[in-house]
Amino acid sequence: MPRVSTIMSVYNSERFLKKAVDSILSQTFRDFEFIIVNDGSSDSSLSILEKYAEQDSRILLINQENIGLTKSLNKAIELANGDLIARMDADDISLPERFAQQVAYLDSYPDCVAVGCEVMQIDMDGDPICQMNIPLSHEKIEALLLKGNGGAIRHPAVMLRGETLITIGKYREKFQTAQDLDLFLRLAQRGRLANLSNTLLNYRLHLDSINFAKYSIQTQNIIAVLKEAYRDRSLDDTIKFPSWRFKNYQPWEHHRTWTNMALRAGNVNTARKHAFLVLSQKPVSRHSWKLVFETLKIF
Repeated sequence: MPRVSTIMSVYNSERFLKKAVDSILSQTFRDFEFIIVNDGSSDSSLSILEKYAEQDSRILLINQENIGLTKSLNKAIELANGDLIARMDADDISLPERFAQQVAYLDSYPDCVAVGCEVMQIDMDGDPICQMNIPLSHEKIEALLLKGNGGAIRHPAVMLRGETLITIGKYREKFQTAQDLDLFLRLAQRGRLANLSNTLLNYRLHLDSINFAKYSIQTQNIIAVLKEAYRDRSLDDTIKFPSWRFKNYQPWEHHRTWTNMALRAGNVNTARKHAFLVLSQKPVSRHSWKLVFETLKIF
């Protein structure tokens, strides 16, 4: 049996899929299986995956009607043979040492039930935006999770103990979004969470991501998850989020945010690219021109 079962759900991910799959198949740690669920894609994702499955016996490809991410991940978990479960998303890139370092950490710390890692946020072209600077200790991770920050451990960067995952009932299918936040909060009551300080995943920010496409729904699910987590911990479950958490942002607003993030990190070329995308969508706004000038004055 393989030591690690890698699980990934795919839905219309043809643009980024090859780099995601290649990054898993290129891991220095080789003792894994790769369970991929094609969740009713209507693009060329299935044909891409079929070619990979023909070439690498570690890949188990499941093709199905669209049932959503949460149910697809649970189906993959049910098929998993490894005692460790590694998550992966079809638009991200795992660096070669990711599995090796996470397996070594879990072997060294048996009280840890899930370990993530530092991630580099990249844009749709793969250009660097900024590091996330995620917390490393259980206490800091759980504190952020309880504030609704599911990114305290990035979902596609995590490796979990399969036995604990089964014990807590896998993903709860009533949450079509924020299922990772719910999972991590329940895992935190079973053992310790951790992140490795090394950057082992490139996490892609783009407008087709569920985090951007279903922003207000995501926030509503976060509130529902937190209310249950607070009650489980005998905490006051009165949760108020600012109104901006429910706003459906326009594409130019995301590009503006990514411009500022890249600027602060010193990734000027990435910042400049997104500033010009803001300008192309808001050409008569003085704020758009100001943003562009800020990226141009740095050499």
